[in-house]
Amino acid sequence: QYIYEYILPRSVRDWIWRRNVSGGRTMFGLNVSGDIEDRAFFELFHYDRSPKSMIEIKTKSKGQYFRVVINGEDAMPFASDGSLLRYALPKQLPAGLTTQIELQRATKNPIHVGGIRLL
Repeated sequence: QYIYEYILPRSVRDWIWRRNVSGGRTMFGLNVSGDIEDRAFFELFHYDRSPKSMIEIKTKSKGQYFRVVINGEDAMPFASDGSLLRYALPKQLPAGLTTQIELQRATKNPIHVGGIRLL
């Protein structure tokens, strides 16, 4: 455990983690390693004073590897910054309301999502 947590480089730990838990149980299309099967669903909300207008997806996968659907509408990529992909929401999201995000795999390559947040 010590070697795994403190000595191995992060890239090696990620590789081991994904190999050990890939193919395991999933919930809403996402398994515990962050890999997406064919599609995954997320419900996002916030309580900030200002409405949110974008989502940011942390992934090592390229944007063309998956399709992003927000409240039933295809999202268009807004920007890409290394491992962060940004998409504009069709409408601004005020505090206390939810929005549904669907990620669909558009390739046979595995897709890994490290996080999603509203901006």
